[in-house]
Amino acid sequence: MKLPNLTSLLVAGLTLAASIYFVINWSTPRSDKLFNTYVARLNRVLAINITPPSRLDALVNFAWRDYQLAEPAVSLSLIDTMGLRQCGLDQLVFEKNSSLGKHASADRQLLWHNQIILSLQHCLQNQAISPALTNSLNAILSAKTQAIHTYWNNYLVNEPSLRHLWTTPHTLNAHPVGAYRSMAGYLSSLQNIHQQFVNQQALDSAMLLAISQQLAKGPSILALLQELHNATLWLNTVSKALKQRAFSCRNNQQTFTILSNVLHKVYMPSVQEYLAQLDQSANVLIVQLAPLLEGKTVQTLLEQTQHAHHAFQQANKDHVKQWQRILNSCQG
Repeated sequence: MKLPNLTSLLVAGLTLAASIYFVINWSTPRSDKLFNTYVARLNRVLAINITPPSRLDALVNFAWRDYQLAEPAVSLSLIDTMGLRQCGLDQLVFEKNSSLGKHASADRQLLWHNQIILSLQHCLQNQAISPALTNSLNAILSAKTQAIHTYWNNYLVNEPSLRHLWTTPHTLNAHPVGAYRSMAGYLSSLQNIHQQFVNQQALDSAMLLAISQQLAKGPSILALLQELHNATLWLNTVSKALKQRAFSCRNNQQTFTILSNVLHKVYMPSVQEYLAQLDQSANVLIVQLAPLLEGKTVQTLLEQTQHAHHAFQQANKDHVKQWQRILNSCQG
């Protein structure tokens, strides 16, 4: 058996090392990279020892099934619909009862609920149907219209592209606000779909399916929450260290000059710029999430998002306060 030569082993080793470095560097949150550089400079200038905070999950663990609501058990047999072909009910019921219909995606389920409600309303205008069938159709229509908010809630819970928003971890790029502004646009369009559904109007099926596709390909809200949470921990850690150090410009002008460079050349152009991107991303999202999730079983996801954003903003204010104290120490 021919053994690999030294050059081959060296190349393989370097390739493996490069791969490991790439994976670690790619998976490291951007906030960690930026704060590590910032904190290293602070530690060196102020002779302190700020260490990375322990990372915690941004969202409280939850099970999607806990947000599911029971839907009314209403049914219409194929035999009953044979005389309702002109309303389209026969085809709708057939599709719903088929193997594909029983395992349809949440967006297609929502479309089916909308179509069956509109078809029932149309059929009930037909004077030729029997009184017994009319009573059955009225009962089914009443149950389904009363369950409209339940159907919408379950769509929010079960749609894979919406679940992706809350469950898929990934790193963010340096300027994420553009992607989240696009997401906010899709969520705004989804609100329009919601209004159509509540008002018992025909849903824009092409729009609904397109929204699902775009949300599934985009970033997740979880990734943004994780960065907001991570940045909050870093900011609070740095603020606490600066407060304890109690540095004064009057005691050491030379150190203050170096410290000022850290603020203006390290923190403001890199860390602060990225934090502003996170803040803007959260702002544009929450505006669209609030009307979409309020009053639903998944409202807790909105509340956790709002809480994470508020904590992040407060940590920013506290961090600015500590720097203002240092800068003001040069006065007088």
